[in-house]
Amino acid sequence: MAIPAAEDPIDCSGELDLKVRPEPDASDAIHVLTISVQVQSTDRKHHLGIWSGLSLDPNLEHTAGRDSAFALFRESPAGISEARNLPLAVTAAPGTHAINIPSRCFQIF
Repeated sequence: MAIPAAEDPIDCSGELDLKVRPEPDASDAIHVLTISVQVQSTDRKHHLGIWSGLSLDPNLEHTAGRDSAFALFRESPAGISEARNLPLAVTAAPGTHAINIPSRCFQIF
């Protein structure tokens, strides 16, 4: 695969409208964003669970062992054991995609 010339950026048009160039300072960048969930008892003396490296993509079911927070904390757990061990449920609004979750989390009300 040939590397495009600096004056010919790769057009990744669409929702992101990214420009990729061989020079790092002249190019857009994508970074992986994950979340961690930590649950403590009401007296804050016991950790009830820690889940790390969860994807924010509600459409991601499984990739390289990393589940989506929405898949892991779904409203209908796979079994009774999972229902007892997962302390919360997380749902995504219809039409939610990983790309718009950070902006929705940090909206000013």
